[in-house]
Amino acid sequence: MISKIAALLRDEISGLNFVEIAAGLAKPKIVRVNNTSADAEEPAMIDKVIPMAYNDLGIACEEGDLYSLVPNTKKKSIVWWEDNGIELVEEQTYYYQARASLICVGWWNLPLINDTLSDASLLVANIIAAMPKRLSNIDYLSQIRVSWSGNPVSGAEVLSKYTFDEAENQFATFPFAVSAIEFIVDFAFGINCVDCMPIIASSCPPKMNVSTEFEFFDLVVTGTRKITVELRLPVGKSAKIIWGDEDCTVTEVVGGTSVINVSPLYSTGVFEIRLVGDYTDITYIAFGNNSGAGTYVFTKDITTWSIFTNITDLRFMNGAPSAGITGDISTLNVMTAMEDCFIHYTGLTGDMNVISNFPSLVFWQSPNTVLGYTTAVLLDYNDGIGFTITDMELTTAEIDQFFIDLDAAVTNSGNIAYAAGNSAPSAVSAAARASLIAKGWGLF
Repeated sequence: MISKIAALLRDEISGLNFVEIAAGLAKPKIVRVNNTSADAEEPAMIDKVIPMAYNDLGIACEEGDLYSLVPNTKKKSIVWWEDNGIELVEEQTYYYQARASLICVGWWNLPLINDTLSDASLLVANIIAAMPKRLSNIDYLSQIRVSWSGNPVSGAEVLSKYTFDEAENQFATFPFAVSAIEFIVDFAFGINCVDCMPIIASSCPPKMNVSTEFEFFDLVVTGTRKITVELRLPVGKSAKIIWGDEDCTVTEVVGGTSVINVSPLYSTGVFEIRLVGDYTDITYIAFGNNSGAGTYVFTKDITTWSIFTNITDLRFMNGAPSAGITGDISTLNVMTAMEDCFIHYTGLTGDMNVISNFPSLVFWQSPNTVLGYTTAVLLDYNDGIGFTITDMELTTAEIDQFFIDLDAAVTNSGNIAYAAGNSAPSAVSAAARASLIAKGWGLF
């Protein structure tokens, strides 16, 4: 019954200009998620406790009857309510008088709200001021009165019941803030006002597990644009793409052959593309353009992509020169089945010696992505392998070392496009280059 009152209180603050996500009553839920730790000895899946609220948006038969309320640096704020207990105050013939304690929890991304804020005190004051002293009757609940207890709390202790990895993520530390405001709600429960329970069975049977969404990448669109996301999963596996548009469009991808999935038509804005389902089994990822008059840029810190350990093909090219795809390229180290990697116009950093982890590599293309190269024990790659490493701003020492390491490793032939946008090799690698050419390599 307290969830009905929490929903009313949610509606009272959802219109505040600094509240981006407003949920009703939330409860801690244990979810099993992928372990993104680089430690191979740790389990692949771990349990996390996160706040989750019932999805009462009225979207039928969609994944996620529960939605998670995990802090996200792209969000201005997330506000939810927690049940802090209820007590019987008085029993009468026709009603019970009760008192409940409800906690309004707010997570605040201060720079996205107002870059002059150093704490959440003004935000807390606005929420207290927005709360009415009385609420309208709802169903069997009446005489609903709301008062502030006068005891707001802030800091990491507010999130102590959840596993948000505060030591690592610092969600409760500036430039973020967390607050908890207790409100006392007095109400009457009318015994004779309760309707009989109608039986209306759902056409969507409930699932025992709660799917958690993976933040795949963001798309920045100016004008109008459709994009494509091509995915491949093994037979028997499936995933869904949540496109992040206002219509909440979802596309299901069934395992088997690669499927080119076309997005809805986006208009100017930033859109979060997410995945649910068996996404850790994906073997092929390719981003691309479909149609439209506007521009688009993919953005993502790929550090979280270490979950994609089964990747054989990874291809993304931004629609314009952009550093939108960021993070250290060493994230790809776990993708040991990699055959084709195309990273064009990205802001990735790190060392191209990541290629020493890919024994089945057929093509490596990283033009317009500024990476370094230090010495590595490279592999005897497949015959006909191709490297495109133009416009990477490699130094003479780096390009020399690459030729030396490659010549020491390979017996087969291939091609290297390197001359444009890098420093010229020196006499240090002359012997290695001559040896590669003798093996049938094309260097240009």
